Amino acid sequence: LLFIQNNYGALYWPIVVNQHITVYIWAFVSLWFVSRSSAFDYVAALFFAIIALYSDVTGAIILVAGGGVLLLKKQYKRLIIWAAVTGTLCFFYFYKLTVPEFRPSIGDNLSHYDSLLSMVVLMPGFFADVMISLPYQIRLGIAAVFGLMSLALVFYCFFELLRKYQTLNRYKPESSVLWLWGCLFFLAATFGMLALGRAAEGIPTIMINRYRHLFTFWLIFNFLLLIQYTSVFKGGWRPWQYWTLIVAAMGYFFLHYFENQANSDYYRKELLTDAYEWKNNRAIPTTGIYLSLRESVDNSYINALKAGVYHFPHFPFGNLSKAPVQGTIAVDIIDNEGTYQVYIPEFERGFGKNDGAYLILESPQNTHILPTKNTHYALRWSLLKGKYYAPGATSGAMMKQYLTAPRYNVKIGVIRGGKQYIMNTGKVLIPNPS
Repeated sequence: LLFIQNNYGALYWPIVVNQHITVYIWAFVSLWFVSRSSAFDYVAALFFAIIALYSDVTGAIILVAGGGVLLLKKQYKRLIIWAAVTGTLCFFYFYKLTVPEFRPSIGDNLSHYDSLLSMVVLMPGFFADVMISLPYQIRLGIAAVFGLMSLALVFYCFFELLRKYQTLNRYKPESSVLWLWGCLFFLAATFGMLALGRAAEGIPTIMINRYRHLFTFWLIFNFLLLIQYTSVFKGGWRPWQYWTLIVAAMGYFFLHYFENQANSDYYRKELLTDAYEWKNNRAIPTTGIYLSLRESVDNSYINALKAGVYHFPHFPFGNLSKAPVQGTIAVDIIDNEGTYQVYIPEFERGFGKNDGAYLILESPQNTHILPTKNTHYALRWSLLKGKYYAPGATSGAMMKQYLTAPRYNVKIGVIRGGKQYIMNTGKVLIPNPS
């Protein structure tokens, strides 16, 4: 389950891998050690807690999650040391922290209490949001049902834990139980922080792919709760239980890949064309932030290249603009506010790694290359037709500020297997018509 492709944005973007994923790894490791008893385990827990804290702001939750585990263990001296060390580091982490202006304030988020409460219910159930091609409201309905079921399970098991503390003298949970609850609390607090920070921007902001490993973690720990606190798997595992779980996990794995393959393919190409565009045109089409941070980003690129810690990837489309012409193709130019896109209704992508159509905007001054995102068939039609990709492709959005030439010829570059060729469109793009 940890290797499904639903969080491709976190997997392909290195800065996010080192932030949005590793913070949970370090936090879970810290909680594993703090749930144990030896002095070495406690020191190791503090060590990994510090790494988690300085991986991402979410790591600050380790202060409370680890403290909660120590409280359940009734190790009050260690709790005081834990609070002093992690609390001091949290203070310096947040001291004079500048929140970006484009982020809504806590007051703005609290004023959208309807979105806030909806997120609290939906996030525990987003592990069931597998069929992302379904209509938006249906996806929310599925997540809400599973979210309520998940929250009911967690609260039931938590009350069972509290009941044992009340009815059993000197009750000491096993270290694995304490670790489980520490991890669940860490994830639940993450959901709360995410809701508190995104409520004003709406529910879609928590559905983006780079957060979705959170929901997979939550699913795994819910499964461990079922094993620990219910009779579902008591008395040994029967063969049908093994096979049911294996089939369900494989189906879950397959559906995630099926639903996300086209998106992850496009995301990979976006990262490649962004690097190509910066190298050749000092442009990063997928983000407008570059326009306001151009000097800092350029210096980071240049210094990394000089130091040898970064090198440009291979661009499979690097010579595509010089490929031979092979026919024509119809396109529609979409003039959005601040960007242009091109829709190619009749193009069908092959299944090679670099296959696809690439938008080429050509002028004597500069040439821009952008990838296109291909549509895919629904599962039933894909199985019937024996194809994944359906006709139709839409280019990435090119910001008008990057189009400095007076006019561009619009061409479509095609990579299909080992072949590369150009298809003329007969269209001309004039960024600033007088």
